[in-house]
Amino acid sequence: MKADLQNFEITAHNIGGLTSICLSIKEGLNVIEAPNASGKTSLLRAFLLSVVSVGKSRDYSHILHSGSNYGFVEIKDAKGRTFKKEISRIPKGVQITGDRILDEKLEPLVRRFAIGGNNNEVLVAVRAGQNMKQILLEYTNIDLLRAELNQLEEQKRKLLTEKEDLERKLTGTSQLQNAFEAKNAEIEALKARHLEIKEKQKELQAKDNISKEYEHTTQLIGETMGLISRLEASISSIKPRISLLERESENYSQKIDAAKMEKQGSYGLISSSIAALNEKKNQSRSQIDTLYHFIDEIEKQLNSSSGFIMDSEETSGSIIERAFLEETITCPLCGQTSLKSAMDKHRTQLINLRKEQLKNIHQIELKISELKEEEEKLKRIDNDIREYKQGISSTHLELASLKTRLAQTTTQLEAAEEKKERLESLVLELESKMETRFSEVTKQFSSVNQAIGRLETEISSIEKKLQTNLKFREGLDKISKELESAEERIITLRQEIRSQEENIRKNFNMILKEVYAQLRFKNVDSIILDPDFELKVSRTSGDGKGYFDRESIKTLSTSELEVVGLVLMLSGYITYRVMEFYPVIILDELTFLDFQRLNSLIEYISKNIKSVILTTLSGEKIANEVQRYRLKAQPQESVLRGRTS
Repeated sequence: MKADLQNFEITAHNIGGLTSICLSIKEGLNVIEAPNASGKTSLLRAFLLSVVSVGKSRDYSHILHSGSNYGFVEIKDAKGRTFKKEISRIPKGVQITGDRILDEKLEPLVRRFAIGGNNNEVLVAVRAGQNMKQILLEYTNIDLLRAELNQLEEQKRKLLTEKEDLERKLTGTSQLQNAFEAKNAEIEALKARHLEIKEKQKELQAKDNISKEYEHTTQLIGETMGLISRLEASISSIKPRISLLERESENYSQKIDAAKMEKQGSYGLISSSIAALNEKKNQSRSQIDTLYHFIDEIEKQLNSSSGFIMDSEETSGSIIERAFLEETITCPLCGQTSLKSAMDKHRTQLINLRKEQLKNIHQIELKISELKEEEEKLKRIDNDIREYKQGISSTHLELASLKTRLAQTTTQLEAAEEKKERLESLVLELESKMETRFSEVTKQFSSVNQAIGRLETEISSIEKKLQTNLKFREGLDKISKELESAEERIITLRQEIRSQEENIRKNFNMILKEVYAQLRFKNVDSIILDPDFELKVSRTSGDGKGYFDRESIKTLSTSELEVVGLVLMLSGYITYRVMEFYPVIILDELTFLDFQRLNSLIEYISKNIKSVILTTLSGEKIANEVQRYRLKAQPQESVLRGRTS
């Protein structure tokens, strides 16, 4: 359920330095006065809590009153509905619970572009001269597009690798096809020659046993030679694979040795080190909590005893300072009486000690992070070793199978060669007997049969290679289509990312121009975001000509930086249409603006935003100068209590 914030009431309890406050916000300008800077900051924190995500957090511990363990902010919208967000102190942070006034995805936009406190991310980035790309684009869908683009580029790299591998395997396909066609033509010619010789042989052959035996023997020789060719081809294909597997096995062994050398250390040692560091960190945090308590108690004692001085506005500064420092108070920790100056010095020492402890915690966390990275590295090495061992096991199994097959094939080849030798000896005997009758025809017939057997073996081998290459070609075609699709999507994504970034930049620059027109500074003509989302300004030189300042943000004055940050924040509010779901903008005291610029700014904002909340200190002239009405904070109790923020 989304809150209707056209007009609303906001109630805060134990937020920042405020114990209790209730404000009614109307359409138009709402000037909220606070007695001091802490009060203003606390008001901003109340608005911030209303749009903070629920859950545990350390980042928002400063929102809760330092002397309390529980606080809340409650909003009653224009329809009378109540939305309450509660904050409770827990170990190592705070727990935030309650109702959302907006969709969770919209809350970050409000925190960044609608609540202009001192710690607003846009203002902080401008003051530091940071690149604004991440700050301004973080809550768009560009990050999702970039993630998809990175995934596609990784897919493209893998597809290119697979494509190159298949193209290497397909090298020589055309030569194989030419050889296949040539050998087919050759075998057809031999078969025709075979028929021709056979007809002549029939005419010459006598029907005796020698001729029949010779014919049968030559046929066996041809079959045997075909078998020998196939066995030799099989051996030729096995041996390279065996050599490759032996190299792979050796390579895996080397990788295992290298991984074991790299793996130095143990999980147990690292885990114990991490546990020891965590224990040390917890001890430091405990000391910090104690220091916080000591500091708070001393500050309460210091503040509570100086009331009579603060009541007299006409007392001179030297008298106030001397009275403050020479006053004696009771230490809230040990009960002894001492000068306030000594107590204040002791408080400063405790604050410095707290800073040292925070620094120690930071160093411990860095060391823990390093140890965890080392632990992850050991896990990856163990995974690599397991994979290498599995590779060796698989390689050894295939190697053993191939060696057995090689031995069997070699035995068959030796037997076939012995048989061939016996048959050839028999043929020689038969030929000598048949020499006087048809020796020439028989020799031709035998030669043709042998050639046909050899060619058939070679053609069979080429066919197998061509069939394998056909599968490679189908795979290459599929990968090429996937690669083409991925490249098209990559181009589209890059164009979409560039287009979105450029559109957002153009919108910001358009609004920057409009807003800055209300807040011009001398010698600063314009503020723009360049294509890299760096903030640039155009200045006016001594002779009146404009020039481009390459270090613009770094050379701006403090007041100029505050204006640039404010302008950029307002541009984000308008660019991302925050008003459609949060028609309120909260601005901290704009003391860096003269009243003429302030009036111009409020006029401009009022045209785009229904409700403007401006915090200021009591006694300032903003309420009289800005021609709107103001809403003065009327706390139910004391405005400030305990440690201020």
